[in-house]
Order: sequence, then structure tokens, then C-alpha cells
Amino acid sequence: GFWAGGSQSAQQSFIAHYLNGDMNQLNVSNLIMNSVVVFGFTLGPAIGILFHSIHIAFTNYSINELNCPGHFIIASCLVSIILFQFGFHHKEFTHKTTESS
Repeated sequence: GFWAGGSQSAQQSFIAHYLNGDMNQLNVSNLIMNSVVVFGFTLGPAIGILFHSIHIAFTNYSINELNCPGHFIIASCLVSIILFQFGFHHKEFTHKTTESS
């Protein structure tokens, strides 16, 4: 809802800032980002269906169809944080400048 729209605008402006006028690369980057967003919106409920028959009981705690999606999201976020921390290498971007004569 609101968060996805706000973050998508921020991501598009970030992409536009660093691609600085390269419209082909900007279009491809926005196409990939928007495809992933739509894929996430459709895949989310589909993954939720997989949790409808889960019921695991511990001593005073149980994982069931109501809280299992939350556990899945927490595990996904932790994996994402770990992959980002160890897999992302910051690269300095240089801005293209046009010389006026």
C-alpha cells in the first residue's frame, strides 16, 4: 500500500540520479524494478497459501497458519540482511558531465 508506493518513488529517483541521462539503461532498470514489485505483490498471497495447514507446537508456543507467514517474513528479512551485508560492494558512481562550448 502506502509504503510500497513511497519506496518505489524513492528507488526510481535513486536510479535516475545515478544513471544521469542514459534513457535506455534507465528504462531497463525501471522495468526490472517494477516487474519485481508486481511479482512480489502476486507471489505474496501465493506463498501464504502454503502455510494454511501448518501447526507445530512447542511447550507454550505454537506455529500455525496465522503466525507462520510472520515467521517466514522474519526469516526472509534476516536472509536478505545477511546477503546485503556480505554481498553488496559499494561502487562510486561518476556523473556524466556535458561540456558546453
